[in-house]
Formats: sequence, structure tokens, C-alpha cells
Amino acid sequence: MTTMNESFQEQFLDELLQEAWFSPDQGMLLKEDLRPLLQERIILSVYQELNPEERKKLEILLKEHDSSKVQTFLSQTIPDFEEFLFSIYAGFEEEYLANFKKN
Repeated sequence: MTTMNESFQEQFLDELLQEAWFSPDQGMLLKEDLRPLLQERIILSVYQELNPEERKKLEILLKEHDSSKVQTFLSQTIPDFEEFLFSIYAGFEEEYLANFKKN
């Protein structure tokens, strides 16, 4: 599922790893591990917001591989979708940095 655009997600992960004080080489390796975790968090959060009928519609759209249709559907279905996504990113960042500081 493409949520927001991929370049935003890449920029978010780059900034997150910089904030955690990883070197660029370490960051590249860690980003490969973090990307699927972030995407899974987004997908699970989106699915929790949808009713069963909306989930079926989303699955159909995902099979079409048309990210603009998916984005439009989610924007129309989930109230304040952009804000909803930003809250997922913020929660992910907060949790990641909190766990990093504990280690």
C-alpha cells in the first residue's frame, strides 16, 4: 500500500535515523529494516479505521496497483486522512527514539 508518497517516507526515515545519530552507512542498513515496520504500522492503522465493506473495497483497489485511486479512497473514507497519517508517523518516531535511547 502506498501511503503518502514514497519520497516522503524515505525523507522521514532519513531524518529519523539522523535524529538517532546513526552514520549514513548505518542509516542505510537500518532504513531497510525500518521501512517494512513503518509500512506495516500504516497498513494496520488504516485497516483498523475501515469497516469490513471498506476493507474489501481497499483490497480491490490495491490489486489494481493504482496508488492514486488508493490515496483518493482513503482520503474520502478516513476523516482527516493526512492528519491521521502524520499521527502514525509521529507515533512511530516517538516509539523508535524512545527505544533507541533506552539501549
